[in-house]
Amino acid sequence: MGEGGPDAAAPSEPVRVRLLTPEQLVEILEAHRYWLQSQGTQGRRANLVGDNLRAAKLQGVDLAEVDLRGANLKGADLRGTNLRGARGLSQSRLSPARYWELAFYAGDLLEQLGFPPEHNQSVRKRLAGLRE
Repeated sequence: MGEGGPDAAAPSEPVRVRLLTPEQLVEILEAHRYWLQSQGTQGRRANLVGDNLRAAKLQGVDLAEVDLRGANLKGADLRGTNLRGARGLSQSRLSPARYWELAFYAGDLLEQLGFPPEHNQSVRKRLAGLRE
């Protein structure tokens, strides 16, 4: 389960572009939450390859192990979003999103993004301070 991975699908794979309604996104994320909580025995891992997540409200959502290759994250709110183990992430894919620097990442992606190893702990403290 690689955290960074390539930004685009393999050349032989067609890249889909799916425009999700807010209701469809909620349904996909709910099934993914059950999948994570049950360690894969219930629900379904989210596959958001090529999906248009432009301006999506993903604040605090657990997107661990989600495939985001080719997804449009422009303007998406990633504040407090767990992106550990997510595929298809890079600084160029993340930087158009809002608050991408306040998301949680796995160690190898932290390094690629230029964040210190204690980034996730710092984000947790910063987000807790915003709630007070």
